[in-house]
Amino acid sequence: MMSDLDLQYHVGQEFTRREDCHVHCVILSLLPESKSYSVAYPSTGHIQRISEAVLVDHYMVSTSTDKADAMALLGSEVQVFRTDE
Repeated sequence: MMSDLDLQYHVGQEFTRREDCHVHCVILSLLPESKSYSVAYPSTGHIQRISEAVLVDHYMVSTSTDKADAMALLGSEVQVFRTDE
């Protein structure tokens, strides 16, 4: 039986995709039984499960610059509709 201690990363840790530096995700929960993580993509609101192997191979731990860039993009794809016209 695996425990949270068998996983390399922790809840709240942020990652940036190596090939697509605009893709940013945050670990929401640990899933030790499948050696994976539930992650959220703040820019889209999507949540998905990613194995630790995929996280290690395709993502890197976010730097403070990566986090600032992700915050700047947050909501940039959301359209605002005015209803008071």
